[in-house]
Amino acid sequence: MKHDDLDMELQEVEEFFDKDVHFQVPHYQRNYSWEEDHVKLLLDDLAGAMSGFPDDVYLLGQVLLSPNEKKLVGLDSDVSSFELIDGQQRATTVYLLFVLLLHSLDSDWVAQQVQGDKQKIYYWNSLKSLPN
Repeated sequence: MKHDDLDMELQEVEEFFDKDVHFQVPHYQRNYSWEEDHVKLLLDDLAGAMSGFPDDVYLLGQVLLSPNEKKLVGLDSDVSSFELIDGQQRATTVYLLFVLLLHSLDSDWVAQQVQGDKQKIYYWNSLKSLPN
């Protein structure tokens, strides 16, 4: 495969975890193995980027996907399926963090926000749209 054959693009985390996308970790990949220190390092890096460069794009790292040619049982026909070749540890950790955030926020949280803070409401709605 030539470099020109690769389709590379920057993608926002919200798009990556779209409800119409399914990821499967191939059997030859290692299991999820990040421990507390790995997660803490990622969170510290995110916090540092947000406080030091709040208006800049944060690059979470490379994720390598391969279209899954097999139709997986239980997926709707409009759901894209990919094998997660590289970036599994980060992608899984970020997804788990989003799920944790979603379940830790009070369901009345949006109603309690200042009307002008549309960014917080946008992020709340993004978290709510994550697939279960």
